[in-house]
Formats: sequence, structure tokens, C-alpha cells
Amino acid sequence: MLIRSLFVFLLLGIFAVNSSFADPKGQTGRTASTVGCGGSGCHTLAPSTATTVTVTSKSGSFTTTPGGKLELTVIVAHATQPSAGFNLAVKATKDGSANSGGVFTAGKGNKAFLGEITHNDPMPMTGGKAEFSFTWTAPNKEGTFFMQTVGNASSGLNGAWNWATPIQIVVKASSGVDEVTKTESMLSVYPNPSTSAVSVNYSIPVTGEYQFMVTDLTGLTLYTEPSMIETIGEHTKVWNGRTSDGVTIANGHYVAILRSSERMYSIPFVISR
Repeated sequence: MLIRSLFVFLLLGIFAVNSSFADPKGQTGRTASTVGCGGSGCHTLAPSTATTVTVTSKSGSFTTTPGGKLELTVIVAHATQPSAGFNLAVKATKDGSANSGGVFTAGKGNKAFLGEITHNDPMPMTGGKAEFSFTWTAPNKEGTFFMQTVGNASSGLNGAWNWATPIQIVVKASSGVDEVTKTESMLSVYPNPSTSAVSVNYSIPVTGEYQFMVTDLTGLTLYTEPSMIETIGEHTKVWNGRTSDGVTIANGHYVAILRSSERMYSIPFVISR
């Protein structure tokens, strides 16, 4: 009887230890700001600023049409951890739990599960980062949705995890001319993501007075230049990654804007140092 009791105790102990480790096959339901990668069955309780998590769009835009597609890449970066995983969801509200109704199509090293997307196995870091690419197909309705993302940089037994800044996704029908394509052709940012300065390439359709600025995703203006006359044709300007007051911009998602009294062109980009 004593031997049997000890055997059961040992089994329970082994199960408890194993369940405290992360699931190397990925988990969903971890993206909300009240959850994250901490707690039972996952990683350390608190997020770590040593890990950065960013999301980029191949088109440079997070706007699409009903039923349209966004080709997305999650980048998990850490200076010393050897591998990474992630969980991404598109929700109906910024901090909500209800899915958007869109559909994920998995790429290399990831899988769609329960309306979200996560890693299949920990991906080895290359140059201090791991990238996971996949496609999101918007629901067949207009609306504003929110991308929630969490990433973990791991040694295999434990990890340093963090959230990405939630990203607003706009799904709207095109009116005549494809507004998304038009915006992309007028303005581009390179490199994206960037570690410091970015080159902003733009095409002026009509000679006139234009102003360049950078905002965060809430619309707060961080950097602005005086309006100046721009002529028809291709142009490039370099932004040094600082605010108008000379403060270095933190890692995150931003929007480059070129506007005149009649037109405005914008494109999102990422700073990830």
C-alpha cells in the first residue's frame, strides 16, 4: 500500500512539473492584455522588455477590403535566447476576446487553431530574431478589428515573453479607385521594420504644398516638418527616428503621413531596435 501511494505521488509530481513548462507545440488564447504567456502551462509570470514583438504587413498597410487578404509576419526578437514562439489573434475590440470572424492560413512553422494562429514548434533565432509569416483573410463585412499578439523567446524550459502593441485593422469596401493600392503606390518606407532611420519614398501627382509627419497609432503627432512646395515626380526623404524635440522613438508601430490641403497619403511602419 505504501509503495502504491508513493508511486501515485511521484506520478502526480512529474505531471505537475511537466505542466508548468511551456507547450512547445504552441498555445492559443494568450493574446489578451490580462493573460499573456504567464501562468500554468506556460512561462514566467511577468512580461520582459528584453523581448520585442512586432507585426509587419507585406503591403505596408493594415487596411483591406471585405474578404481581402493581409500577408503578415510576426517578429520575435531577443539578444540571447535561442528560439521563439508566438500567438496572434484578430479580435472585435482592442482588449476583447471575441474573434473577428476572419480566417488564418498558416505558413512555415505555424498553425491556425481555434480562430487564432500560433507556432508549431519553437523556431530557432537567426541574428537575434525569429519570423513567422502567414495570411489573414478578412470577414465578408466592413469593420474595425484589433490584432493582439504575444511572443516568447525561449531556451526550451523557460522564456522571456512580451506583447506587441495592438494594431488596428480596417476592413472597408473600395470606392471606385482602389484606395489601398493608391496609398501604397504613393508612399513607401524602407527598411520596414527599421532599427533607426527610415527612408520615405513618395510620388507627387500634382505640384503643390505638402507636409510630412509621423504619428503613433492613436494619431498623436510625434514628428512634423514645415509645409513645402513639392514638384511632380519621385522624391525621397530620410527621417532619423526622433521626435520633433529630438527624443529617440521607442520600439513600436507608427504611421508616416504626407498631406496637402486636398490629399493625404499614409503608410504604417515599425521601429524595432
